Amino acid sequence: MAGAMTASVALRGQESAEAKPVHGAHSSFNVRAFGAAGNGNTLDTAAINRAVEAAANFGGGTVHFPAGQYLCHSIHLK
Repeated sequence: MAGAMTASVALRGQESAEAKPVHGAHSSFNVRAFGAAGNGNTLDTAAINRAVEAAANFGGGTVHFPAGQYLCHSIHLK
């Protein structure tokens, strides 16, 4: 598949962009805290992959996408 893919994601929950995970029942990693713009024009691949990497390094968690449009190429899940 050539080119970039645009995904619209609207989720309820944490809306603030915090780089550190939120502790509780699970840890959440907000992609905007890792540099994602979510505006549909900026390539957010690197920021999304950084959030996934942070969750993996933490031992697991949820990668949170606040409402927006995220333009990205391959995402490397762990």
